[in-house]
Amino acid sequence: ARAPVSVLIADFDNQAKDPVFTGSLEQALSIAIEGASFVTTYSRTAAQDLVARLKQQPGAPLDEAAARLVAASEGIKVVVTGSVEARGSGYSLTVRAIDPANGNEIGKAVAQAADKSKVLEGIGSVASKLRDDLGDTTPESVRRAEGETVTTASLEALHSYSLAQDLSSAGKREEAIEHYRNAIRLDENFGRAYSGLATILFNIGRRPEAEELWKQALAHMDRMTEREKYRTLGLWFNGA
Repeated sequence: ARAPVSVLIADFDNQAKDPVFTGSLEQALSIAIEGASFVTTYSRTAAQDLVARLKQQPGAPLDEAAARLVAASEGIKVVVTGSVEARGSGYSLTVRAIDPANGNEIGKAVAQAADKSKVLEGIGSVASKLRDDLGDTTPESVRRAEGETVTTASLEALHSYSLAQDLSSAGKREEAIEHYRNAIRLDENFGRAYSGLATILFNIGRRPEAEELWKQALAHMDRMTEREKYRTLGLWFNGA
């Protein structure tokens, strides 16, 4: 048993300048790192809102300095930063876990992706290394099984899902609905996208549509991590 560890994932430094990486890599890393049962990632939306208030600057980036500021305010133990860089036809991923109090490095991991379709696998690889650095002792065989149960294999679908989450949090429901639908178009087995869309439609009174989407979300729970399954069931019970 390990004491709980709270982690805040800062914005990735998108040196590749590809918009599909924005938001999606942070989302994927959060899902992967929470494979360690003692790790809980702090809401990036809540962190971004806090940064905007503290800096009195709406839309301020959640970079390393801002993430450390949030960590100091909220008692978060670890800040994770990352970068993605184009290397020929592939990409190089680097992540670091730091102590927000002093900036000291707790762990670092690097992975190479042969092309864009392999970037999410790279995120899984660096997440596993960070879990080691944080003290995770989950056997490798279990981690491999976790890696085979992925939320989505589509980086583009995850990007749309991330945009939908941000828009939903900002109260822009109609725009969020379109991005959730796009995520589903890109990956019809994306259970969390069905769940997110169902939640919005339920909240605006479109309950028959929401009920059908909940059925789809529950039917695709085999594509979710254990933590995602519990969150999906929690949303379903609250909206049922």
